[in-house]
Amino acid sequence: MVMNKTIVTVLFCMFVSTAFAAEQSTFVFGLKWGDSKEVVSRRMRENNLTLSPSSPFDKYIPEDTHYSGKILGYPGSIGVGFADNKLVKISIQYNKYDRNVPFSLFNDLRSALIEKYGEPSHSYDFSNGIYDDLIRWKLKNINTEISLSDMNLSRYNSGHSIFLSYNNLKHITEVRAKNSERDRKETERRTQELKRQL
Repeated sequence: MVMNKTIVTVLFCMFVSTAFAAEQSTFVFGLKWGDSKEVVSRRMRENNLTLSPSSPFDKYIPEDTHYSGKILGYPGSIGVGFADNKLVKISIQYNKYDRNVPFSLFNDLRSALIEKYGEPSHSYDFSNGIYDDLIRWKLKNINTEISLSDMNLSRYNSGHSIFLSYNNLKHITEVRAKNSERDRKETERRTQELKRQL
């Protein structure tokens, strides 16, 4: 257990830059906000990750490309999202049923993230539903929102997974605001339509 935690912490710190200036911040495999698809693709090849079928998980950034291979020392998949050919999202998934993924990985990642970024902005512990745990950091100084979640997707035939995602905070905030306004208008339209029919 201690050994696993030490390995994850060391690997995590190797992959994530300690610089806290927004223009210098790098994440897994040296990726940084604004990287082009070509740069990201090259980084994936350099780290022996292979292109895998796309399965967008986040409705806010549908333009995802997925790769699979060893990530932070364990088998998993990584999705990258772009806006105007600029990287704005990184999402890593581990299958908890994979015997090569240690049971302690979620806690090891949480400890490494806290050690690097401090206490999370939000932490939720659910007893049922999709999430078992959801932890989120909002890091305005590096324009980043980081989420770590333990998700039970068995009801969707997708197993039990650990997700670690990085979002460009400025971009995701703007997109969420647009989607929220779109949803509000759609709700208002449906309400007016129902009023006419009642």
